[in-house]
Amino acid sequence: MNKDNLIKALKEAVQSENVAQPIVNLYKLLESFESSSSLPIIIGTNSDGDRYLEDLTKMPHLLVAGATGMGKTTFLNDIIVTLLFSKSPEELQLVLIDPKMVEFGVYRPLKDSYLLKIEDLNEPIITDHYGAKKALNSLCEEMDRRYSILKDACVINITQYNKQSANKLPYIVVVIDEYADLILTLGEEFETPIARLGQKARAVGIHLIIATQRPSTDVISGLIKANFPARAAFRVNCTEDSEVILDCDGAEKLLGRVDMIYSSNGKQEKLQAPFIDSPEITALVNMIVSPKKTQLKEL
Repeated sequence: MNKDNLIKALKEAVQSENVAQPIVNLYKLLESFESSSSLPIIIGTNSDGDRYLEDLTKMPHLLVAGATGMGKTTFLNDIIVTLLFSKSPEELQLVLIDPKMVEFGVYRPLKDSYLLKIEDLNEPIITDHYGAKKALNSLCEEMDRRYSILKDACVINITQYNKQSANKLPYIVVVIDEYADLILTLGEEFETPIARLGQKARAVGIHLIIATQRPSTDVISGLIKANFPARAAFRVNCTEDSEVILDCDGAEKLLGRVDMIYSSNGKQEKLQAPFIDSPEITALVNMIVSPKKTQLKEL
């Protein structure tokens, strides 16, 4: 996968829209992007315009919250695109769960490469409650299978296993774009596998990113918060919502222009998520699926 061509695809899509954006486009942060991290993701830029990077394997799971239209989905796309840019399908598999049905459809062409195939589920992007529950339970089974593999290999994590094995295990990243809809409908049937994966899946290379526009205590329980130490809070409607996601106020005072308070390891940073829109994602996906067929202009 030629990264220069991927950058050109994103750049061309941005320029074809011919719209001046007041914030940084993601492709500008991906230019000259190199990282030794296992799963590098771009969180955003700080007040000086510097790129802020994290390694998802060290987070090891991420909780995202904010009111409607404040930037959550843009941020999720930033993360997904950064992972696609950084890792091959042999290194990374994605599980995309989209109860809203329309947010992740642009990634459907990746069904034969980056999207994890789950038994008995025909749709590459999971949009229904049954499929979401099935996917999470299947991932719990995969987690147990991987622990057995590590045990037989006498290693303690996926990094050690992949260094010594010819049959490497890919990382699996699960992205859920509206957690509240699932938890309020399925209750413990959905929270239990989420909590189990949150507690144990890090060592075997399975990581969770869940987002919600309703960060209330009936959605984000103490059990979930305990296993999601990394949090990204976009603007919320009230102080109570900020306290649920960050354990303090502040997110209700954000401007609502894809700015966030990012909290990890006891530290908080005020950041701005880079902008990416559907035409850019489509261009990137097309380049991944058919690199020889995609014609790019010299920019």
